[in-house]
Amino acid sequence: MKNILVTGGAGFIGSNFVHHMLQNHDYHIINIDALTYAGNLDNLRDVENDPRYTFVKADIRDRDALTAVFEKYGIDTVVNFAAESHVDRSITEPEIFLTTNVIGTQTLLDVAKRFWKTAPDDKYSREYKEGVKYLQVSTDEVYGALGKTGMFEETTPLSPNSPYSASKASADMVVRAYHETFGMPVNITRCSNNYEKANIEIVRLIIRTLGKSEELIQHVKDRPGHDRRYAIDNTKITTQLGWAPKYTFEQGIAETIEWYCTHGEWMEKITSGDYMHYYDKMYRAAR
Repeated sequence: MKNILVTGGAGFIGSNFVHHMLQNHDYHIINIDALTYAGNLDNLRDVENDPRYTFVKADIRDRDALTAVFEKYGIDTVVNFAAESHVDRSITEPEIFLTTNVIGTQTLLDVAKRFWKTAPDDKYSREYKEGVKYLQVSTDEVYGALGKTGMFEETTPLSPNSPYSASKASADMVVRAYHETFGMPVNITRCSNNYEKANIEIVRLIIRTLGKSEELIQHVKDRPGHDRRYAIDNTKITTQLGWAPKYTFEQGIAETIEWYCTHGEWMEKITSGDYMHYYDKMYRAAR
């Protein structure tokens, strides 16, 4: 059985990935998450007693914690979702984005390299245990902004415009360097924003606010260095891997809103506490 380390697995995308893997594969998933405002273990209540699932509260900058996980569980695959996110927050707190997204990624790579190399003390060795893999989950925001036309491609030059996207681009370059220098088996993915990041945060706030306030929508100033448009050319994945979306945008957003409307208790938890403190801090001062 493969032992897959999923970092940031209590977040929206990470928790859905954990569910997908447990439903479709017989893998042992070890989920590391620091449980910041973006992490929510309620997302994983239905799998917390699954013997194929293990949760460890830890920060990917903590080398000792990562080493202990690799030693205990014999990790052979890493999927790195863990990252400080939200562009607005990176403008006010850029340092934490650099330390988590860049140093955290390097720490994770270094621990994996140490455990996976067949000769870890030989800096010239490029031999690794069979079947190991490091997957870096990045973002199309590393490419910068598009004009009114065009799409990002895999070969588009990196041109990040915010501390967030700069930290993700930097992490990508560290991953690439570990492949080029040490021969580490890696992949980097750069997807567009998903339903949660692009829309559901707005949906959460509107649903939570309905009936409580007359001011559902208020205009705020554009953030500095704002990217106006992103778009990915998906020709490669559709032609070479046969991938195709299962939902239209309209179907997906309708089902998503319906799910949130019928899960009131979960909604109340996710739109309170640290999560709402984040929104108050980021946006109320900008009104």
